[in-house]
Amino acid sequence: MEFGYLPDPTTVDFNLPPDHVRTDIVLHGREKGPCKLFVGLTGWREKGWTGDLYPPQMRPEQFLSAYADSFNCLEFNPSFYALPKAELVSRWCHQTGASFRFFVKMWGAVSHEPDISKWATPTRQFLDRIQFFEDRLGGVFMQFPPDFKLTEKSAFIGWLDQWPTKLKLDLEFRSAPLLRDEGFLEACHQRGINLVLTDVAGHRELMHQCLLQPRFLLRFVATGITPIDEKRIEAWVNKIAQWAVNGLQSATIFCHEPDQMSAPNLARLFHHFIREKADAPFTKLPEIAKYASLQKDLFGFSK
Repeated sequence: MEFGYLPDPTTVDFNLPPDHVRTDIVLHGREKGPCKLFVGLTGWREKGWTGDLYPPQMRPEQFLSAYADSFNCLEFNPSFYALPKAELVSRWCHQTGASFRFFVKMWGAVSHEPDISKWATPTRQFLDRIQFFEDRLGGVFMQFPPDFKLTEKSAFIGWLDQWPTKLKLDLEFRSAPLLRDEGFLEACHQRGINLVLTDVAGHRELMHQCLLQPRFLLRFVATGITPIDEKRIEAWVNKIAQWAVNGLQSATIFCHEPDQMSAPNLARLFHHFIREKADAPFTKLPEIAKYASLQKDLFGFSK
């Protein structure tokens, strides 16, 4: 992810800000139970992962099945550019287990069309296509361009009113003003819509810590500097544990790296700190495969 990338992040304040007041309201009084954890990457086709995440000599057509042995979710970005063919979706679903979930990015024909009145048809086409994910569909996230301005709030809310009530939708705004619009936040809350949390070095103003539903989706963008990212991940796991105790029902984390080769190790760091919180009410994650041929330690350094 190039958005928010800084070549030198060493002076950035990565401390998590205080929770938004709505977060306490949403979690207050919820029935306490284990928080369902999802941790995944942004793709499965990286050939450089053979010998590390994938067995040596594994064929690319086997990658998704091997990926699903190590992770219980995937940030599915190809749908932003084009609607996936139904037969491909069915094939991908058959290569994953029953508990695996695809979190599908909204088609750009919707999210990057400034005229909301033109959203209806491509939205219908998008929903018709992603239905082929069936029970593997974890939800949809909708990423808006940085210059997106909500000039037609009533039209946007009208569009939200047409969204299927049982399909989770998380909105990712890349401009801070909308995150401070209480009227809009309340409209989303009432309709079961949530906000994506994007943790990236160059845009700390997007760290809103606002939960509108008892779930959250984090897109964590690494700096590529392990000591910095290690502290950031530890802080996030502590925060998720706190929210889980207070009633958070699910947490979904997608790991982004400047160098995609390092993405599995970033996920391993999340797993490491999650295991350290043995007393937290988390569901169990699958073990991430680690093939010996590369002989790297937890932080990606060769032994």
